[in-house]
Amino acid sequence: MKNLSSIGKTLKKIRVNKGISPSELVRTQGLSPSTLSHVETGNRIPTLENLLKILDGIDISFREILYITEGYQLTKKEKIIKNFRSINQSTEYEKMMHIKHEIKQYLHEHPAENFLQHLFTLISIYEQIQREQTFNLVNEEAELLVKKLMDRKEWTYFDMYLVSKLFMFFPKKHENALIQKVIDTCYKYNDLDNTERLLSSFLLNCAHYFFENKAYDKADKLLTEAEFYSLTHTQYDIYYSVRFITAASNYIRFPKRKKESEEEINYIIQHMRYIQNTALANAMENDFLKYKD
Repeated sequence: MKNLSSIGKTLKKIRVNKGISPSELVRTQGLSPSTLSHVETGNRIPTLENLLKILDGIDISFREILYITEGYQLTKKEKIIKNFRSINQSTEYEKMMHIKHEIKQYLHEHPAENFLQHLFTLISIYEQIQREQTFNLVNEEAELLVKKLMDRKEWTYFDMYLVSKLFMFFPKKHENALIQKVIDTCYKYNDLDNTERLLSSFLLNCAHYFFENKAYDKADKLLTEAEFYSLTHTQYDIYYSVRFITAASNYIRFPKRKKESEEEINYIIQHMRYIQNTALANAMENDFLKYKD
């Protein structure tokens, strides 16, 4: 992020572009002329109260001001977070490795940056899942982070985001409470950040985790919720992933339904290939071979 004093120059540029005179802004927002002048020339970083008044007077959000100040682009940290959140499946291995490299470079320059350090840990966990083909991992750093976040009465958006990705480290006796808290927090933040996909992915991932650990009743409940939610919000990759796990569960649990379940699984895999989601189709195919053994 650029020096905060440079925000003043952006504020002035927007004010002038909108044809708002300094005297008009001072009058309508209850500012002193000297305060506005010092802020716009970059001689003084505005107080939060004065910044909010100026933003209101020129009808712009703080987020947009930062974006303009950065040359109409996100900060380096924001770009990394955006790219990480754009990963739809843990099968997007090459994309994750590229982001991991970007985070490593950023942390070298900003070693005190906590959130990206946690994202780095998440990518390392996803690597381990791909390598070992299991959710049952041991990672002391992740376990400590979950415990730390559990102790917070209220979660910020990023707290909730991290917890939602660390479901495999939930302590057994707190699983239900943590799952419900993630769901509730997603709803709280939905107007701010459109958390529909995050919630659908979380429900699917938790269901997959319980399925792999043969906790079928818990998996069934979450699969039902994930199916409804993904259909409601037209998230078809998640919807078909839910159908795959449901069919695989039926294949394993109900011998009389093996043929029907296998036909469903083959249809889903073929459909994933048809829509060119080859990585997910391959992952499903490999998983089903494992379930058949």
